[in-house]
Amino acid sequence: MAELFAAVDLGGTNIHAALARGDGRLAAMDWCAAPGGKSVSLAWADFAVTASDVDPTRLPLLEQTVARAARNRVRVVPYEALRDAPAKYGLELPDRQL
Repeated sequence: MAELFAAVDLGGTNIHAALARGDGRLAAMDWCAAPGGKSVSLAWADFAVTASDVDPTRLPLLEQTVARAARNRVRVVPYEALRDAPAKYGLELPDRQL
């Protein structure tokens, strides 16, 4: 029962409110995702989310948040594996300058 909520910064979690629900087909890429609040929020709104962070030391925090709040709904990928990937996302969230 301890996994029924996640404490996140509300400022970053309402991004999907301005968008239509994702219905699992709209892909979102959160480039600077840690600690994971926006990614989880988008997953809860039925977006297909890929999340990463330019700082590799923050990936464990991101993975923990996803495991607790959006297991199997957010794909966490190291930034280096995505850096040169072609754009294929309907929504990209670059919080920090890459």
